[in-house]
Amino acid sequence: MWKFFPNSVYRIKSSLTAINNSQLLSPHCFMKVVAKGNANIVIDYGNPNWLYRCCVRYENSLKCNNDYSLENYQYIKSTVEPLLKGTLCDMELKTISLELLKPVISEYIAQMDDTKVLVIKMPNLKSKDLDKQIYADHYTKIYASNDSRCVLWEFKPKWLHSVTDYCRNCTHSTMKGREMRYCYALLHRDHQHLDKVLAAVTSIPLQCGKELFRYFRDDKNVLATLYEAQMNLSHRKLEEIESVTDVDEELLLAMTLKDVTCFIEWRSDTDRLRVNVVDADLKPKEKFQHWLKTHHQLEAQEIKHYH
Repeated sequence: MWKFFPNSVYRIKSSLTAINNSQLLSPHCFMKVVAKGNANIVIDYGNPNWLYRCCVRYENSLKCNNDYSLENYQYIKSTVEPLLKGTLCDMELKTISLELLKPVISEYIAQMDDTKVLVIKMPNLKSKDLDKQIYADHYTKIYASNDSRCVLWEFKPKWLHSVTDYCRNCTHSTMKGREMRYCYALLHRDHQHLDKVLAAVTSIPLQCGKELFRYFRDDKNVLATLYEAQMNLSHRKLEEIESVTDVDEELLLAMTLKDVTCFIEWRSDTDRLRVNVVDADLKPKEKFQHWLKTHHQLEAQEIKHYH
């Protein structure tokens, strides 16, 4: 999930700057960082329908962030998108002058060793009319409009497929001291589990609930797509990895697929749900140490969950 910063606003005054020779930014547009993840910030640049996602993984080098952004975009489009069967959100790599974005990114990147900033342009999935957060926990956030004619469900399914005999999601939640009454791995297997997912949400319109039940009853829903993609990968077991050189590409892809975020939007004036998957980023191989540590901690847990 993202941390939101609604009050970080910057007024940018500069000459018009071409973006990939096709789109121009206003010379007096307002820019603000609206969310921050572990390695990225999301920038509102004044267009209510689109956002910029900027990598800030490497705080001492803008060039390293740009290099990663290019590699990551190519990876998402060539490797991840074909597995998601049309659910990956629209995105486009953009080049913006450093002059324009420096006031925004300088808080996150100390060394400006490039003249441009590579960002990923993506749709603003949380429109401004979704101004009420009606539910939130570690894995799920649900928003609604004031008139309840629009509902947005944001969630991280995590490990839908695991080689362990216990549920990785539920066991990890217990290890972290989180009391979870539902599990997305269970929802994948039984659409009736949606009752438990939504049990604490009292203000979802009846028609929205019906559409969600209908969607998860279909074996082509986003959880089924992610499960199939996770299941079909063959990679070395975490406990067999001793160094970065042991990390194979399929393990990185598996960890990407187990960390995506899904958005499902319902609107009363349409009979279709809008589904988008985001956060499908390439993982650095060095993260194997964190994954392996977590695996050992889970194996040592006295309380494990099976279903």
